[in-house]
Amino acid sequence: MEIIEVCEALIKNDKQQILLHLRDDKLEIHGSGKWSVLGGGKEANETERDCLIREIKEEIGLLVEPSWLATIVDTDGQKMRLHHLYGVKYNGSAESLLLGEGQMVKFFNFSELTSLDKVDWFEKVYLPTIKKFLN
Repeated sequence: MEIIEVCEALIKNDKQQILLHLRDDKLEIHGSGKWSVLGGGKEANETERDCLIREIKEEIGLLVEPSWLATIVDTDGQKMRLHHLYGVKYNGSAESLLLGEGQMVKFFNFSELTSLDKVDWFEKVYLPTIKKFLN
């Protein structure tokens, strides 16, 4: 079974909102055109933390000090994805971020998450950790 490691950020503000990213609408992108957290694939010689810092810098131009929250295993029988989730606090506006990937970023209240068109794995992988992180 192929193992894929991804490092992702749950970015919250003092209003207890979570920052999500609307993925580019391109066929080659898994979960294209849907809302997700920020982050991406780990490179061979990177630590998980270094991967997360690099990905957030590339995607929104923000230098972060992440705190590890959880590693969630998601498998489909052919691939095993290890989602290394990190918490980040950011109180600036979403509009002030330098978007390097995706269509847009926006802060959402927890109650708004259910109505969004999200990546398929959002409920299983991110939602339980988001709920804990926001409380």
